[in-house]
Amino acid sequence: MYKVSITLLAVLVLNAAKPQEGVAATLVGNNVANFSVLKFMNTSTPIWTVLTSRQPPRMCMVDMVNNTTENIIYFNRSWMDDGGIWVHHKCEGYVDNTPAMKDTMSVKCRVIAPMAKFEVTYELLEFADGNNTCGVFHVYTARDHKGEDWYDLRSKYNNWTGPLTTCLEQFNIKRNASGQSHTVYNNSTCLHNKFWHR
Repeated sequence: MYKVSITLLAVLVLNAAKPQEGVAATLVGNNVANFSVLKFMNTSTPIWTVLTSRQPPRMCMVDMVNNTTENIIYFNRSWMDDGGIWVHHKCEGYVDNTPAMKDTMSVKCRVIAPMAKFEVTYELLEFADGNNTCGVFHVYTARDHKGEDWYDLRSKYNNWTGPLTTCLEQFNIKRNASGQSHTVYNNSTCLHNKFWHR
């Protein structure tokens, strides 16, 4: 896990502008306020990705948190593939809250299947509403350090009005430079299909 943090720190140093101390963090040149990913993820409520600028998008992506410690979040991440089959990953999110990293979560997911495959991303909560019911995540892939990134609007599943509006505004502002977004949550497809309960 330290290798991942050192690698990400090197990427940050090479690409970052200097942040204002105690007010903002800089991740690959973007100044962002400091929101707590641990507080956001510390819930028994499903966290659905509602909108994404990811290409290609993953339908019905949901995180179910199992346990949190001082700096590690254990959770299951599931989504529906193009054929309508649910894909399940067991994930660990290591939260690096050093001043340089400002709550960046390094997520390592293992496919729940006979053969172990891993997927690693860096996820930074760039905005959350006052109650942590929705948030905007900036996600970077760790694969080959090619700098692929996208924005996700994530929401606790029973929160579709009110604070979601402020998160939607922030999502649209932040993802504006990265192009179009995709709606990846559909109530009749995602919520009523209980295969994501794992």
